[in-house]
Amino acid sequence: MGLLASDQLLYTDPRSRPTVDALAQSSVAFGQAFMTAITKMGRIGIKTAAQGNIRRNCAVLN
Repeated sequence: MGLLASDQLLYTDPRSRPTVDALAQSSVAFGQAFMTAITKMGRIGIKTAAQGNIRRNCAVLN
Protein backbone atom coordinates (compact mmCIF):
# COMPACT_ATOMS: atom_id res chain seq x y z
CA MET A 1 0.00 0.00 0.00
CA GLY A 2 1.47 3.35 -1.07
CA LEU A 3 1.70 6.38 1.17
CA LEU A 4 0.43 8.65 -1.58
CA ALA A 5 -2.34 7.96 -4.08
CA SER A 6 0.13 8.60 -6.92
CA ASP A 7 2.57 6.03 -5.47
CA GLN A 8 -0.20 3.46 -5.17
CA LEU A 9 -1.28 4.11 -8.75
CA LEU A 10 2.27 3.57 -10.02
CA TYR A 11 2.41 0.27 -8.16
CA THR A 12 -0.98 -1.02 -9.30
CA ASP A 13 -0.49 -0.08 -12.97
CA PRO A 14 1.11 -3.07 -14.78
CA ARG A 15 3.06 -0.68 -17.03
CA SER A 16 4.96 0.96 -14.15
CA ARG A 17 4.99 -1.82 -11.54
CA PRO A 18 8.23 -3.45 -12.83
CA THR A 19 10.02 -0.11 -12.45
CA VAL A 20 8.61 0.41 -8.96
CA ASP A 21 9.69 -3.10 -7.94
CA ALA A 22 13.19 -2.65 -9.39
CA LEU A 23 13.75 0.67 -7.63
CA ALA A 24 12.35 -0.70 -4.36
CA GLN A 25 14.78 -3.63 -4.48
CA SER A 26 17.91 -1.60 -5.23
CA SER A 27 18.84 1.52 -3.29
CA VAL A 28 21.72 2.03 -5.75
CA ALA A 29 19.34 2.02 -8.75
CA PHE A 30 16.94 4.32 -6.90
CA GLY A 31 19.77 6.71 -6.00
CA GLN A 32 20.99 6.83 -9.59
CA ALA A 33 17.49 7.44 -10.98
CA PHE A 34 16.85 10.12 -8.34
CA MET A 35 20.15 11.87 -9.10
CA THR A 36 19.40 11.85 -12.84
CA ALA A 37 15.91 13.28 -12.28
CA ILE A 38 17.10 16.02 -9.91
CA THR A 39 19.89 16.98 -12.33
CA LYS A 40 17.35 17.30 -15.17
CA MET A 41 15.04 19.41 -12.98
CA GLY A 42 17.96 21.69 -12.11
CA ARG A 43 18.37 22.49 -15.79
CA ILE A 44 14.77 23.62 -16.26
CA GLY A 45 15.42 27.16 -15.09
CA ILE A 46 13.09 29.74 -13.61
CA LYS A 47 10.75 31.74 -15.79
CA THR A 48 10.15 35.28 -14.57
CA ALA A 49 8.65 38.55 -15.76
CA ALA A 50 6.95 38.16 -19.16
CA GLN A 51 8.00 34.48 -19.41
CA GLY A 52 6.40 33.22 -16.24
CA ASN A 53 5.01 33.84 -12.78
CA ILE A 54 6.47 32.99 -9.38
CA ARG A 55 3.48 32.29 -7.16
CA ARG A 56 3.29 33.24 -3.51
CA ASN A 57 0.70 30.47 -3.09
CA CYS A 58 0.93 27.55 -5.56
CA ALA A 59 -2.86 27.19 -5.63
CA VAL A 60 -3.53 30.83 -6.59
CA LEU A 61 -2.32 33.02 -9.47
CA ASN A 62 -0.71 36.26 -8.29
